[in-house]
Amino acid sequence: MRGTEDLIGMRNDHFYSIKMGCGFPSFITLEDLMDPSRGFYEKEEDKVTLAIDVILKEKNAENFDYSNSNKSTGKIVMEIDKLSEFAREICGSERSSEIAKIKGFRWKILAEIKEEKDGTKKCLGFFLSCTASEDNWDCLCSATFRIVSQKGGTEDLIGKFNNRIFNNKTPVRGFNNFITFSDLVDEDKRLYDKNEDKMTLAIDVIVKEQKADKLDYSNPNKSVGKIVMEIGKLLEFAREICGSERSSEIKQIKGFQWNVSTLLNTEKGTAEKCLAFYVLCAAPTKDESWSCKGTATLRIVSKKGEAENFTGKLNDQIFNNKLAHFSIGYITFTQLMDPNRGFYDKDEDKVTLTVEITVEEEKKGTKRKLSDE
Repeated sequence: MRGTEDLIGMRNDHFYSIKMGCGFPSFITLEDLMDPSRGFYEKEEDKVTLAIDVILKEKNAENFDYSNSNKSTGKIVMEIDKLSEFAREICGSERSSEIAKIKGFRWKILAEIKEEKDGTKKCLGFFLSCTASEDNWDCLCSATFRIVSQKGGTEDLIGKFNNRIFNNKTPVRGFNNFITFSDLVDEDKRLYDKNEDKMTLAIDVIVKEQKADKLDYSNPNKSVGKIVMEIGKLLEFAREICGSERSSEIKQIKGFQWNVSTLLNTEKGTAEKCLAFYVLCAAPTKDESWSCKGTATLRIVSKKGEAENFTGKLNDQIFNNKLAHFSIGYITFTQLMDPNRGFYDKDEDKVTLTVEITVEEEKKGTKRKLSDE
């Protein structure tokens, strides 16, 4: 119908293979498709017309250069032109950057149109994607996501995570709702160049290769462990977007890999930011049937003595390949930085937390308690 716009979804630089296609599981509802005001449905001929414009580039894995195996850091930058057009496309539409080779892996930015949970606003999903030439791969990655300010004197919008595992099953990590499009084009935030209708995304990437077969599982009796984690630059962390993360180093307990994740969030029912704490467990990538029972005690260490420590508890929780992380409590920034509580080290801008973990292994549906080291 003349005078109405086509409904558009777009993806660029997407990999296709014998195992992988690309598309939109929910492009439009049938009700909207047949809405006369939209102009898609020809009622007299009982039909709609679909079209796909295709640009094909051949990119064979053997053409990539992995000669610089020591390069463990890199920066990916992507400009999104015609942002106003992108914002009108359907949810699931993507833009992706050129590929950057870091530590022998292929990395790129994915920007995707998403909806907020209540479905009222479109938002920008901002992701980091990794692929490798072999099937059984994994690595540890820390990443800083930025929407780059278009004007001097204003801050970039930042989200971070660290020590996150990328592998063949989880090759993409990031933020489902980095910012709403209404906030993105807000002139006061200065993230959008209105004259050129564009924005700039950047991700700083640090990669550590982590192969499961190199991990040491030689001490089967070690069923108790303690993770100590310092969260530095706390004020900077508090200014990041919700969903930003800090993670501890991985510790091996009872043959499993354990770490603690601290997630920036808002307290339910309020706009106050808080830190939510999670315990995560993983096993060797070849073992998908693993299971164990974990008990964990979280403490945020107070300078005013043990009696003032903030404590969270997780009791006899089953961890497995399908459900490998659990909440262990949260604290608001008001509570965390209260000088009377003694958690926040103002001079060093940090807090320190500990998590003590006790593990019992489960095999073939039976439970048996294993002795501590």
